[in-house]
Amino acid sequence: MKGFYDICKILLYRLPFGTQALISKLYWKPKFGEKVKFSYGPKTYYGKVSFGRGTKVSGYSVYTNIEVGNYTVFAEGFRVLGFVHEYDAFSINDELPDMIGAEIDDDNIIKPRITQYPITSIGSDVWIGENVTVKGGVKIGDGSIIAARSVVTKDVEPFSIVGGVPAKFIKWRFDKEKIALMKKIRWWEWSEERIKGNYERLCRFDSTLAEED
Repeated sequence: MKGFYDICKILLYRLPFGTQALISKLYWKPKFGEKVKFSYGPKTYYGKVSFGRGTKVSGYSVYTNIEVGNYTVFAEGFRVLGFVHEYDAFSINDELPDMIGAEIDDDNIIKPRITQYPITSIGSDVWIGENVTVKGGVKIGDGSIIAARSVVTKDVEPFSIVGGVPAKFIKWRFDKEKIALMKKIRWWEWSEERIKGNYERLCRFDSTLAEED
């Protein structure tokens, strides 16, 4: 017999995607930093979700147990895989016992089940292209770029560009000196006033910025 949670889940999935998105926002209460931007289209949230200052949240996307830094940009169709089907049981279908009415009392028997991935971490100033899928628990470093339609299954180095299925390293976003400067100053953690006051110097990758507190 299905429990209350299972019945609610079935009813939820029968609703239009836009309605599901609204309910998910009201229920999970994602956290949004200052000046977060929202593109057109429904956005669904599950679990612990937070977005840093100035991040652009894309539509037609599913955000599950994810922490995002500042000034990161998501294109449409982003998805985090929040759950994993464990495959050590004889069947991978976690609903099979209920489906056939099987009662399992022996604790030593391995049952089909689903578990949750750990939190996915996406850094600051990251660009994520259209229709990207990320495996739960992955860490995507600051300043990196994920090419459209990629499937990210492993951690992504800061300021690297990756793409493909599965996503692989393509090249570095900047040369070594510029990457070292960006890692040193971490401008995305500055106040808006400081970014504005140093905007031209940032555009020039002014190395003297690293000498300032």
